[in-house]
Amino acid sequence: MASVEHAKENNKKTQQTVSLNFDRSGFLSKKNVLNWFASHYLILLLLLTLLAVLYFVIVQLPASVSEPEVELDAKSLMAVEAQKPIDESPWQEAQLAKHRRQAQEILSQVLTRQKALEEKKVTLWAEAAFSQAIKNAENGDLFYRSQEFEQAMQSYHSTLSQLQAIEANIPDVFALHLAQGQTALTANNAAQAKQQLQIALHLIPDNKSAQQAFDRALVLDQVLELVKQGEVLMDEQQLEASMKVLKQAAALDNQSPLVIAELTRVNNAIKERDYSFAMSRGYKNLKSKNYPAAIDNFTAAGKILPSATDPQKAILQAKSQALKAAITEKMQQAQQLEQEENWQLAQRSYQQALALDQTLISAKVGQLRSQARADLDTNLNLILEKPTRLASDKVFSQAQKVYGDALKIKTPGAKLQQQIFDVKKLLAQIKQPVSLRIQSDNHTKVTLYRVGELGNFLAKDLSLTPGQYTITGSRDGYRDVRQEFTLMPGNPAKTITIACSEKVSNG
Repeated sequence: MASVEHAKENNKKTQQTVSLNFDRSGFLSKKNVLNWFASHYLILLLLLTLLAVLYFVIVQLPASVSEPEVELDAKSLMAVEAQKPIDESPWQEAQLAKHRRQAQEILSQVLTRQKALEEKKVTLWAEAAFSQAIKNAENGDLFYRSQEFEQAMQSYHSTLSQLQAIEANIPDVFALHLAQGQTALTANNAAQAKQQLQIALHLIPDNKSAQQAFDRALVLDQVLELVKQGEVLMDEQQLEASMKVLKQAAALDNQSPLVIAELTRVNNAIKERDYSFAMSRGYKNLKSKNYPAAIDNFTAAGKILPSATDPQKAILQAKSQALKAAITEKMQQAQQLEQEENWQLAQRSYQQALALDQTLISAKVGQLRSQARADLDTNLNLILEKPTRLASDKVFSQAQKVYGDALKIKTPGAKLQQQIFDVKKLLAQIKQPVSLRIQSDNHTKVTLYRVGELGNFLAKDLSLTPGQYTITGSRDGYRDVRQEFTLMPGNPAKTITIACSEKVSNG
């Protein structure tokens, strides 16, 4: 009997150990006790009656019965004991212990799953399924206490399967809450976004997408306020200030579609403003014929809005007008130089005009005319600057031809008229003799090239045609002398002195 009592005591302790310890608060409240006595009073009366009978049997009855004779024979005692029935059931106890262990093993898995799910805040996303699983576990506890271990194991198995199913569904639930959070974020609903994304992070804490979205949700209200400020500033045309505020919003959330859209909008507004200003400045400079500045303005506008076609058209227009203006300037310059009879510079201006546009007929004609007049001017100047060359018959003949060409100019300018007059006078004078007086010491032998030897004399008068001459003198014992001189037409008589005065040393 002692072993049976010991086994029952162990069974009781085991039942207490494996209990899920679900909340039973309120079970022993005063109200519950009174209700229990009201519903079980008949049973209590019966128990009191049984206790009275038991007292009579144990206490009163032995006193009225005489003691039996004690039999001291060992064999007799052993025979009597052998005939008594054995209350112990080892096989049954072993089976019960086995089922208890199995129930405890299953329950251990249940508790592990329960803890893991509670750490993921399961009541926020699968409260109904989790509550149903816990209810099955509680039912298993009731069976366990009644030592109905098979039914307890079934309940625990059912709980474990339900918890495993909840765990298996975590990826889908996570994806759902992440999508809902991102949708709320796009809709600028900060509270809803934070709620959904927080659940997603409970499910998979290290997910980068969920963490980034949650971080954005935390600052969403600040971002919306900054965007609102940026929109007001933009409406007031304070574009740079708007850009500054929106960049602050981007620093908080650079992935916000709203911030990105507003930044794009204000940036486009700034570009359009700067583009319009550049184009306006360009046309203003074009009107004032400041073509380089206009081209710079149009080029800047093209860089601001590369897709715009107007800047390129304006640049072509400015270049065309600049080219036309440059050609006009060169042509006017050339014509002015022609009037001034500066034919060399006039020819250069016509060449510059043709470099800008080779199809200009007027520039080609002007270049030919100025070239011819420049050549004539050069030849006339050569005659006048070096008249002694006319002493040569060939040069004189060329000079006459140049003079004739000059006379053919229908409307000669003042400069040409003066050249014609001077050349005519020069050609007339070149054949007229010029008086020359040569003085010597009567000891020097004088020779005049182009004339011949003049001998020794004190003075000699000659009449020579204009030109360049060389005269030499020689004397024994003296160093020779030599002079060159020019007789200009129309000049008064010229006097030169030549004599050998420097003795030559014999040693």
